[in-house]
Amino acid sequence: MAISAPPPVSDTAIRAAAKARLAEESGDASAALAALIAVAHADPASVGVRGRMLEQALIVGDQRRATEAAQLLWQAGEQRFDARMVLLVDAVQRGDWADARSLVQVDGAKTGLDLTGRLISPVVLAWIDVAARERDPARHLVRFGRIGDDQTPLWIGATILLLAGDRNAAVDQAETLNLNHRTSRVVAARLAATFAKRGDGAAASALATRLAGAPSDGLVARLYIPPVADARQGIGHWLALLGDGFARTPGGSNELSLLFTRAGQWLDPADPFGQIALAEALVQAKQVDGALAVLERGAAGAGAGNPFALRRAELLAERGEVDHAVAVAMPASGVLPTDRAWLTRFADVARRAKDPAVGEAVFDRLLALINDGEDDGELRAALFIAKADIRIKQGRWAEARPLLEAALAAGPNDPGTLNFVGYSALERRENIPLALARVEAAWLGDPANAAITDSLGWAYVVTGDVARGVPLLERAARGEPANAVINEHLGDAYWKSGRFIEARYSWRAAALVADDAMAGRLAAKLAGGLTEATLAP
Repeated sequence: MAISAPPPVSDTAIRAAAKARLAEESGDASAALAALIAVAHADPASVGVRGRMLEQALIVGDQRRATEAAQLLWQAGEQRFDARMVLLVDAVQRGDWADARSLVQVDGAKTGLDLTGRLISPVVLAWIDVAARERDPARHLVRFGRIGDDQTPLWIGATILLLAGDRNAAVDQAETLNLNHRTSRVVAARLAATFAKRGDGAAASALATRLAGAPSDGLVARLYIPPVADARQGIGHWLALLGDGFARTPGGSNELSLLFTRAGQWLDPADPFGQIALAEALVQAKQVDGALAVLERGAAGAGAGNPFALRRAELLAERGEVDHAVAVAMPASGVLPTDRAWLTRFADVARRAKDPAVGEAVFDRLLALINDGEDDGELRAALFIAKADIRIKQGRWAEARPLLEAALAAGPNDPGTLNFVGYSALERRENIPLALARVEAAWLGDPANAAITDSLGWAYVVTGDVARGVPLLERAARGEPANAVINEHLGDAYWKSGRFIEARYSWRAAALVADDAMAGRLAAKLAGGLTEATLAP
């Protein structure tokens, strides 16, 4: 019998496949998905193409395409974990609890789906029983218990008991649990909101009081945490928590973080915690545009000083859009919030703004919020230094000087403060003996610090003791071999020592990472040697 040849692959499909591969390699998930859809039309039965479609659809957030791809993979016997999760989301959204149950009732020892058996099944099966009005839904959590000191699963159990109609059991369980873990506090806050939504003000107030006395979660505490209305939201919130956990675990899986947070948002799109977690998963996947879009949606109507706008601003600043970042994070009223965690993170963005008043306003607000206790001295010193740095970069040295002295008064023994104040004066050749003394004191306090070692070595060169400065600068360069400032200082010191070849080597190393101002100075030195005009500041 003759063997029929496979159908020819069209030029269109070949071009689409090549386009998809290029888009995947460049990280353009939207273009990759569009091209893979074109390939799939030409070869509908291709399991490999559908697998890639599923991966790109999860990145983009296209649930319809992800579900289509997952269904084809499943039918072809490719029961991948990501396909299982996407099909679970679809079954929960349709209210097909039998289908949802079949997708999570797995034997990890036989199927290799240990992750499903340990982390997914207990909570999802409990929520399915709530939806299906089965008795004792929390029984599934008995084999779950807790993860280390994290009692999140038990807090989830209290929420399940409440929605199953056993209010007293929910209250009793909540009263026995601690709030010493971040995710436990997030779930407890959602339980409190659920009590309140169901008209149980006493239970909601008691839990809110406990949360107010628990360790602060920084910006997470500023999120509006909505109640859990049904099993769909309960499952979505649990998946978001898992995704956040993978993102925050050193060496955690980026793929699982994105899969869980995306699935959680499909099930519970109004969960702000899930939105933040999804944005972080997208950042880890190098999908910053996607993260920015998620954060922009979350920031809409969230009020002044919200975590969505702040995180969006940080991402914009990281890619150089500093002034846009400041505009995104600044409240429309122009009045900064009083949240120290928010202000501390925003300060790192604001200090780089073109308008120096923005950064100074943030540091002034932070200084006003700090107590005068001894433990706050180093923090106050750091804020004075940061505010002075803004003025120095604006060429306002006379206005920066009193801030530097205020920093020293707040942290007189802090090596970083001593070094910054001493080196800033040294750069301007102002009161060199005092500047040198301060840098020496900084180095005695932290001799392993490469930046401080550089400052001291350069101080000796500036004061004419080149022989004493060179070994220190060499030591600093070993500590930070890619530091342009250190390499320029070392090159200048070598030249003054008559070591001209080594000087040019150090200058070339500095030129590789120099900013524009330094680059011009280095080019002049490489061309004609060191002069007083080209000496480093």
